[in-house]
Amino acid sequence: MKAERMTPTDWEQLNEAYSAQFLPLINPERNVLAAVVDVRRGLNLESLTLFDGDYTLLPTDHGRTIFMDGGNIIIPLGLPAWFQITLRNIYDDDLIIYRGSPDIRLSGINGTSTPELYDFLLLESGWADLTASGPDVFWLSGHVELISPP
Repeated sequence: MKAERMTPTDWEQLNEAYSAQFLPLINPERNVLAAVVDVRRGLNLESLTLFDGDYTLLPTDHGRTIFMDGGNIIIPLGLPAWFQITLRNIYDDDLIIYRGSPDIRLSGINGTSTPELYDFLLLESGWADLTASGPDVFWLSGHVELISPP
């Protein structure tokens, strides 16, 4: 597979899409490719959200792309059975995706599940899709690793 080179139009769209709010966060070594992919896919920019501290997901986050620049993600009880988000880690370290309750079942796409208090790492510069498959049952795919409790 041959890598596609960026065109001047790609750079213009990137600048327009991410404007002053996101441009300082686009590190050419880590995030430009992801940003261009979003621009090419016609991502709805109203769905982009940026957080720099711990964040508990809300039902209104459904369909959003959430950029995390520090902090961790908490999955609470009671999110809708159709809930889906994309997470992007633009922080220079791994983040943790926590279950807000032991009653939440969180499984990786490869079948690893989180018994007891296990959670997942969202790796540095990584992305993850979180999809509900029922009430308080979620699948996680992307750049994630299972971690054990302290």
